[in-house]
Amino acid sequence: LMLLGTRGAMAIMPLVILLFITLFNWRAAFAALGVLILVVAVVPPYLLVRRRPEDLGLRPDGLHGGDTLSTEPSADDPVWTAGQAVRTRAFWLLLFGTSQLFVVGGAVNFSLASHLEDNGLSQGTAVLVITVWAVVGLFGGLLGGEIRDRFPLRFALPVTLIITSTAIIWLIFVDTVWMAYAFAIWHGLAFGVQLPLNQTSFPDYFGRWSIGAIRGITAPVQFGLNAGGPLVTKTLLLVNSGGRYVEDQAEGARSITAYHKDTGDYLGSFMLPSVPYGNPMTYLHEGKQYIVVAVGGGGGVAAPELIALTLP
Repeated sequence: LMLLGTRGAMAIMPLVILLFITLFNWRAAFAALGVLILVVAVVPPYLLVRRRPEDLGLRPDGLHGGDTLSTEPSADDPVWTAGQAVRTRAFWLLLFGTSQLFVVGGAVNFSLASHLEDNGLSQGTAVLVITVWAVVGLFGGLLGGEIRDRFPLRFALPVTLIITSTAIIWLIFVDTVWMAYAFAIWHGLAFGVQLPLNQTSFPDYFGRWSIGAIRGITAPVQFGLNAGGPLVTKTLLLVNSGGRYVEDQAEGARSITAYHKDTGDYLGSFMLPSVPYGNPMTYLHEGKQYIVVAVGGGGGVAAPELIALTLP
C-alpha cells in the first residue's frame, strides 16, 4: 500500500509532461514539473506527515487503547547489528541481487521512451506504454505484498527477478505496438511485485532493530548503481565513467563511453569537465539527436551543470 503513491505518480506524470510539451515546450514542461513537485510532494508532507502512527492517536492492528507496545525484541523479530549483518553471506547476496534491480531498472526506466521511439513507435504510444506500465505496477505492488505474506522471500524474490529479466529481454525486440503493451503489462507487473519484496528483504533477514544502519550501508550502493545505469539508443550503449581505453583512473571517472549495442564493440570515450552524476539522457531537436549528462554536484567540488553532446 505504501508504494501505491509512487506507482500512481509514475502513471500520471508522463501524461502531464506530454500535455505541457504538446501545448508549450520542454522548458514549460520542466517548470510545471518543478511546481507540481513543490505543491504535491513538499508542502503536504511537511504539514501532514508525522514520525509514527502513535503521534496521530493510531495503534497497530490488533491493539486497543489500553494495550502497551513491547519495546523488546521477540523470537520472530531477530536482532542483528549492522556489523554482524555485513559479516554474513546472506547480506552480500541480498545486496548483489537487489542492486541489480537498481542498475537495470534505472537504465530501463530512463531509456524506455527513447528506445520505443527509436524502434519506430510514436511519442504518444511511448507515453501511453509507460502509463500502462505504471498502472499495472500498482496492482503488482499489491500482489507483491500478498506474495510476501504467503511465500518465503528466498523463493519469491529470485522468481520475480527472473520474470523481470525475461521481460527486459523481450523489450530488446519490441518494434510493434502490441509488443510494447505486452512488455508494459509483463514488466510492469513483475517490477511492481519486486518493489515490496525488495523493501522487506533486509528486515526479513536481519530484523528491524538495526535496519536504519543497514540501510545506510546498502542505500549508497543501490542508488549509486541506479544513477550509473546505461543509456540505450537504437545503435548505441552509453555508459557514464570507466571508459576501458582511458588509462588514467581519475580521467576515466570523468568519461562517457559508447559501445555498439549489437556487437558490444567499443566506439569511443569523451572526457567530461567533471564526474557525471546520474544517467545520461537523449532527445531529438530539429532532426539532430543530443546526449545530455549531468556533471558535478552530488557532494563534489565542481558546480553542477548539464553537458549536451552531438555529432557535428
